Amino acid sequence: MTQFNPLSIAGVGLATALDAEGAPDATAALAEILAGTPTKRRHPNFIGADGIQQLCAPVMDCLNTRDLVDRTAHLARIAHADLGGIARPGRTLLLLSALLGPGAPFVDKTHQMIQAGAFGVIPDEIYFGGAAEAAGLLVRMSEDIGAGRLQSAVLVCADTRIAPFVLDLMAAQNLAPVRAAKYQPLPGEAGIAIHVTAANTTQPHVSDLLLSHEPADPTAPGRGLMGLSLGPALKSFGDLPPGTKVIADTDGPRHKAEELGVVLGSVLSLEDEDLVVPSLSLGAVGCPTLLVFLVTAIECVEGGAPVAIGWVSGLQGARYLFCVRAP
Repeated sequence: MTQFNPLSIAGVGLATALDAEGAPDATAALAEILAGTPTKRRHPNFIGADGIQQLCAPVMDCLNTRDLVDRTAHLARIAHADLGGIARPGRTLLLLSALLGPGAPFVDKTHQMIQAGAFGVIPDEIYFGGAAEAAGLLVRMSEDIGAGRLQSAVLVCADTRIAPFVLDLMAAQNLAPVRAAKYQPLPGEAGIAIHVTAANTTQPHVSDLLLSHEPADPTAPGRGLMGLSLGPALKSFGDLPPGTKVIADTDGPRHKAEELGVVLGSVLSLEDEDLVVPSLSLGAVGCPTLLVFLVTAIECVEGGAPVAIGWVSGLQGARYLFCVRAP
């Protein structure tokens, strides 16, 4: 990954299952994430592959929206409205799931709705993907801001695992949590909008963002322990002081728990209160995951932690690691 220049996130808007209906509040939602407030429930309308109501973590005020594009647009609108108006951002970017992008059956409707303003913004640039694309956009913004080509940018990202099309797709891949497979990722959804600026070192800021990679396939029989690349990568952040918060994702596949074990065993020792797991509150939210983890880390540092670190992993072996530091 290209050299990352430190960034500040000057504003955040969120749409999550923690919102009171019709009243999104990023500050309140982040406090609930830190508290580990659970949100999973049986969806009143969607029936899972096991014949019972789907267990998931839906955003409350879009329970009845079934269409994937409509549901994603709803999340993006909520998040952007929660962010509030930004006076003349230098660039506005929109990141959505690859299921809405080129080659997918929803691409035409997605572009029509974007052009109509249904996602809450008229973006300068549109991207489709996941953690890799989110990390790449952050790095590119850091380069442009560091070089003086850009003063600030707004990045809006939304995704859902709860629309029936996605639930059916997950069930076909044996990734849906049903009675016979209780430990699969909990379907969730989220929208996030962030205002990115040059690093303000008098406030918590994103100091590092890097990529490590393991060629091992987590689904391969007889594979070794996953996450071994995390140790050396996290050590590049330097000595981590007592009270460091770790933002971890342990929802779903076994390899995520193995990664956490590597971190706990080789990088630092943690008290129970130093581990933050956003998926306990939100479930698996798709492409906004890295951004949600980042703003959760910033909230930890604003709350008094000296440092907060975390990572997001992919099935192809990529690990995107970040570090947020106090002033």
